[in-house]
Amino acid sequence: MIHLLLLSYALTVVLGTISAVYTSQAYRSLKLAYLRPVFVYSVIFLVSIFCGQILEYVYINILGGNFRDVPTETAMYLNIFLSVARLIMLYTIGRALLRMKGLSGKGLFFAGFSLISILQLTPPAMMLSSRWLALRSFPFFLRFAVYAGEFLAAALIGMLFLSKTPKNGQRAFSIFGLLFTIWYAAQFALDCAFTPSAAYYANSVLLLPVSVIPLLWIKYVVLREIGKSGSEENQDLSGRLLRNFNISPREEEIIRLILRGMSNKEIQAALFISHNTVKNHVYNIYQKMSVKSRLQLVSVVLNLTSSSPLAP
Repeated sequence: MIHLLLLSYALTVVLGTISAVYTSQAYRSLKLAYLRPVFVYSVIFLVSIFCGQILEYVYINILGGNFRDVPTETAMYLNIFLSVARLIMLYTIGRALLRMKGLSGKGLFFAGFSLISILQLTPPAMMLSSRWLALRSFPFFLRFAVYAGEFLAAALIGMLFLSKTPKNGQRAFSIFGLLFTIWYAAQFALDCAFTPSAAYYANSVLLLPVSVIPLLWIKYVVLREIGKSGSEENQDLSGRLLRNFNISPREEEIIRLILRGMSNKEIQAALFISHNTVKNHVYNIYQKMSVKSRLQLVSVVLNLTSSSPLAP
């Protein structure tokens, strides 16, 4: 089981790195304010997983420990580390949703976040403190505090997910909130349904798909939403592309498909042309517009049309 866990961690670090780099590029290229906390989340997620992997390696291979029999003090330190990492990620996700939706209820969010922090950090801190040794006789109280914190975390993200969304980017923002609501709810359900060790393994494996949420969300939801909004609001795009970059009608057609989030293979099928022809057109577009990626291409088009369709 431990080898499966370490393999999952390794893949999570790789995918998390790719996701963090892509999110950074998206933030720099698109200059959308709500992408900054998403990037911060990606970095914190990656660092916490990487540090967790190092701690487990040190515990097993250097200290000679065994995950089947972790001392209480060591387990509490690990719990504190994981709780702090989760809280930072919760904060950045919440901040991203607040910015996306232009919500004014920041006070309620910070109050909820503070309560969750107390519930998550108090039990392990008490277990480590000699002043609270008596509480070790009340494991139900300690676990109830952890459960309550996890439930409130899922409820807080769910509340932000269900809150009113601006017209522009409604689908994109809703999907982002839904994905993280599901994640926090799944953590809560696993911790309630299984023993602590089994829930730990299950939640660790669950981190693998979570690591790529920002990448997939930006690539397949945000960019497509931008392209959809842009095609509806900027019908004179062809004239601007021709004047500024000498873009041909066929190249403009491909640009519009790229703005809709289509891959080269999807463009090939939509236009009934070969894959090499698509690649040649994309290369020529990049050269004419002085860009190196789809993200930069979207940024140039947004600047060209002087609108940010997803800005709340």
